Amino acid sequence: MLRRRFTSIRNYTTPHVNGRLAQIPKAYNPLDFESNVTKKWAGRKRLTLSNLTSKDGDTFRMVFPPPNVTGKLHLGHALTVAIQDTIVRLKLMRGHHVEWLAGFDHAGIATHSVVTNKLKSTQKGNIDPSILLKELENHALRNREKMKYQLEALGALLDWNREYYTLDENHSYVVKEAFMHLFHTGIIRRGDGLVNWCFALKSSIADIEVNEVDFKGRTSFPVPGYDNLIDFGLLYHCAYRLQNSDAKLIVATSRPETMFGDVAIAVNPTNEKYQEFIGKSVLNPVNMKIIPVIADARVKNNFGTGIVKISPAHDKLDFAIGVDHKLPAIKVFESDGKLNVNCGELQGMPRYFARDRVIKLLKDSGTLVDITEYTGSLGVCSRTQDMIEPMILQHWFFQTKEFSNKIVSCIKSGEFIVRPDNMQDVFLHQMSSVHDWCISRQIKWGHAIPAYHHRDFPDIWITASNKSAAKTKLEEKLQIQTEEDEILQDPDVLDTWFSSALIPLALSNWPDVDKFKEISLMETGHDILLFWVWRMTIMTLALIDKLPFRSVLLHGVVVDHYGRKMSKSKGNVIDPMHIIQGRGINELKLEAAEAKNSGELEKSEYDLRLFALEKEYPDGLPSCGADALRFSLLGQNIYDQDVTISLAYLENCKHLCNKLWQAMRLYYHYLEAEESFRVDEVFTPEKLTKLPMIDRWILTSLYDFMSSYELNIRNCKFHLVTEAIRKFFYFKYCDTYLEFAKLELKQKLNTQDHLQVMRYVLCTSVKLAHPFLPFVTEEMWGVLTENKEGLLIEAKLPLLNDIAKFKHDTISHQMEKILKLIKQVRSFKTRYFQGVKEPPNILVEIHKNDMDIVNVHSYIENLSATKLKFEILGRRLTSDNIGILFDIEGGRSCRISCSRADAGVVIPIMDEVRLGKLQTKLSKLKKQYENPAFQQHAPEDAKEKLRRKVELIQSRIDEANSKSLSTQPTDSPPSSPSS
Repeated sequence: MLRRRFTSIRNYTTPHVNGRLAQIPKAYNPLDFESNVTKKWAGRKRLTLSNLTSKDGDTFRMVFPPPNVTGKLHLGHALTVAIQDTIVRLKLMRGHHVEWLAGFDHAGIATHSVVTNKLKSTQKGNIDPSILLKELENHALRNREKMKYQLEALGALLDWNREYYTLDENHSYVVKEAFMHLFHTGIIRRGDGLVNWCFALKSSIADIEVNEVDFKGRTSFPVPGYDNLIDFGLLYHCAYRLQNSDAKLIVATSRPETMFGDVAIAVNPTNEKYQEFIGKSVLNPVNMKIIPVIADARVKNNFGTGIVKISPAHDKLDFAIGVDHKLPAIKVFESDGKLNVNCGELQGMPRYFARDRVIKLLKDSGTLVDITEYTGSLGVCSRTQDMIEPMILQHWFFQTKEFSNKIVSCIKSGEFIVRPDNMQDVFLHQMSSVHDWCISRQIKWGHAIPAYHHRDFPDIWITASNKSAAKTKLEEKLQIQTEEDEILQDPDVLDTWFSSALIPLALSNWPDVDKFKEISLMETGHDILLFWVWRMTIMTLALIDKLPFRSVLLHGVVVDHYGRKMSKSKGNVIDPMHIIQGRGINELKLEAAEAKNSGELEKSEYDLRLFALEKEYPDGLPSCGADALRFSLLGQNIYDQDVTISLAYLENCKHLCNKLWQAMRLYYHYLEAEESFRVDEVFTPEKLTKLPMIDRWILTSLYDFMSSYELNIRNCKFHLVTEAIRKFFYFKYCDTYLEFAKLELKQKLNTQDHLQVMRYVLCTSVKLAHPFLPFVTEEMWGVLTENKEGLLIEAKLPLLNDIAKFKHDTISHQMEKILKLIKQVRSFKTRYFQGVKEPPNILVEIHKNDMDIVNVHSYIENLSATKLKFEILGRRLTSDNIGILFDIEGGRSCRISCSRADAGVVIPIMDEVRLGKLQTKLSKLKKQYENPAFQQHAPEDAKEKLRRKVELIQSRIDEANSKSLSTQPTDSPPSSPSS
């Protein structure tokens, strides 16, 4: 492993640079630069994370959550890239070894659905399995290449030398070995269990593949296999007659077709209304079978009539109640959604047609007493839009309770940490209600389950690496001689999450336990905490009794401005490349059509996509570049549940990149005027004391910036870091320091000092900003170092202690006073000298302790375009003058005034009522302006407009208050603006 080169720029002479500025483009356009920077990173063969790091640094390991090969990356992936790549660059520039591992997930059901839909659109009849498998492989390969291109365009410094794919040879071996080991130890079992069954797929699916669709009252939905819409949101009140009695109990159900599977009716034991019936029996009105009345605290008294029917084979809550009460489970449906033999004459009828028949039977028998509407939700397959049916079926299950309990113990002991804290609480709550994990799927795309049985002994299973080994094992187990064609392998494949749960082990050369490497940080979205983070943890605990990682950082989910999670089913997904490169509305529509034709988008999803495009992006998406996209995403609080994206904020971030570029150009503009310039970044105490005040101020401001930077980096509060970067560059460096420095540079005063400091602050700031704005800073670094110092990622990130000598509180306070005075003078001038071309004469009266301001009066005059006269504050303000009074520091007042004749305006006296209204308005506007969300997301022009409005109203209030000055004594100045 090579040692990373730490670079610095100090103590050398820069030759005359006439013409250098002409070589630097006048504006930073990301489209002109980012692709070249990407090539620069990729073109350097030594640019791999393993050899960019120093030998004596600690190893930092992180895994990029593998994107599904179903389609392209979306903004959710871009958020993960922005967070993880920022962390990686910070670690690299701190001297750590870094292993940032990348790969792709085969995404069993998702990919299977997309490719099947595509083939169905081009072929008639049944799809040939060999053609399906070939197209699945081609589809996965194409999308892997597309996503690699997207990740590189986003600037991800992933280690592609160690790329994995969950269907590659190594991963497949690990999956097979893991299944066999877990079966052998009894952690994996085969048996009955409740699964999410999709009739359209004829497969079980994971919880994450089930969308909860809300409804309020009667609502009609399309269901695959039915021509007409199906009604939901209705409760059917059915009479269950007590055994040997004419009394009836009214049960409300939303699914009368499952009444054939009723094995009990239940009430809450606290419901006094039904106490007398607990322990008795009733007759099921659809088949007249006798079933008991039971009590269970999970029954909601306020749902329906307070009595529910229990069908354990087709409802999750009923299943749990059935297990606790040792009730049988009666299946009602076949795997194709038709009623089975337990349903009498309705056997073979599709479930929703059967619902209508059951309702008719109940009406005819007089046992349907009412139909009401209710509010609830439906489980819908995210791939087929079919209504999910809970079903008890023979599947393979991973028994999770033991390992979930271990996780809880590790969290409580502090050995396992989840951030933010609220998500750790969520995780603990989820651990209390986890159930066995169904790991088998009834599709062709995925890892074949390495389980076998003899055709004459279907209930005796063994695991083996191949059929030959299975034959040997079965012959030994059954004590028979057999042929290979009598050995049958389970036709199912493993759940995608099974293979993705093995990623930490597969990347550590398991089953060689000695080579296991713990992941330093598991960073991912909070929406897959239970689906992926939990599964990786229980899998690793089950196989090697170790945690795969000890620190989990969860970020929010990217949503649109309506607060909806971005998904194809809502038509609101945005491809990061559309923001990086820009897309016209017609191009966006064409891409949507191509996605529909390829099977990636359903017709309904395509229609929603077109609607969303025309409504939200009628002019298309402007090109903003990868830096702007990353900075915009990192500008959100990643701990929030939801992360939004704003085109206005994106444009603002793009402008920030250009602002940095212009600051560099300004440096070269003044550098060209120097015959020679010696770079010397060693600021000794003696040298510091000789620097002009404005240079010392920007250096102490750099220290303050770095102090905030380091604090918020440690807490992973990247939104506060981005805001600190923005404020330092925009307001401290560009809008203040450069404006002051230019006044002297134009007169060739203190040129060497200013250029030294400008260069030092630029180079230091570029390093600090690099993890957050990698492209523009890399390009700037190449210009500043003339491409002689290697990549910026090879530079050492400065530490706060390195520049502690710059901190100077006195200069900071002095500059605060100066800036406050400039702000008030500008506001005063705007208020009273509108349209005046010549610099107005303004009197500034200050406390004697603030007379040091007079030493920089020329700066204030130049930056405010005024002529100032300074005096000690103390005299009364006469009626011939107008002025404002404000606190300049520590309760000491300052007054700005001028002659009414010079101002040329007549100011009416403001009454108390009007003054009160202005103060109320000012309070509201200040609250809006100081709102962190406004400061974070609002465009700069909106901020500036509101700031000016606040200043204007403040000046009017100050002016009104200044009227009282004429009555104040002359021997002492007022102590505050309200005096």
